[in-house]
Amino acid sequence: MWRSVFHEPSRSSPRSLITPTSSSGHPPHLYYICQGPPEIDGLVSAEVLYKWTGAPLDMYHFGWYRGTVWAPATNTQKTRHPGVNYEIEYFNKDTGNVLPACDGVYGRRSAKYAVKLDMENWGPDKQWVVIEPGESTGGRSGGNQDEGVTSHELMGAAVAKVFNEIVFYGKVIKYFPPTSQELFQVRYIDGDEEELDSEELGCAMGLARDHPQ
Repeated sequence: MWRSVFHEPSRSSPRSLITPTSSSGHPPHLYYICQGPPEIDGLVSAEVLYKWTGAPLDMYHFGWYRGTVWAPATNTQKTRHPGVNYEIEYFNKDTGNVLPACDGVYGRRSAKYAVKLDMENWGPDKQWVVIEPGESTGGRSGGNQDEGVTSHELMGAAVAKVFNEIVFYGKVIKYFPPTSQELFQVRYIDGDEEELDSEELGCAMGLARDHPQ
């Protein structure tokens, strides 16, 4: 599990250091915090450390985890989680197999989580900081994640899910052959995406069938 210790900069140093250390055998890494207030409207592709203190992590995995700001939060995400404004993408290789493995996404695949990134919770004594680019976390450039396949019989199947009493419609766009479990990636009409296992997909397809648009 990766955790971060923040060191105050010396008087001769213009930057602060973040030293994530590992309790699972991973070597420590060193990151510099980008100084000064970030431009909240221009965070896409920025590398950040975000302090998780709740779901999807349990209390034994709370701490700072490195990810890449993927995109502004969608309307669907804002409806589900009021206050969020961005998605952060995480790869297991960058978090000591905590995120997104703790959420059932294993191996080289990534997952995105909607979070709040603004000045109210910015800073090493709060919840998130921008760090200077290190080794790639993947993000829009591709990385090493499994891209899935589009040649499954369920490609394009209609799905629907209910969030806060609102039905969101979408379709299956990718299939991930089973490593530990079979997964399907769906995209909703507002652009939001998520991965569903076979049981979840069956429920989503049933709702779309019973309540067509």
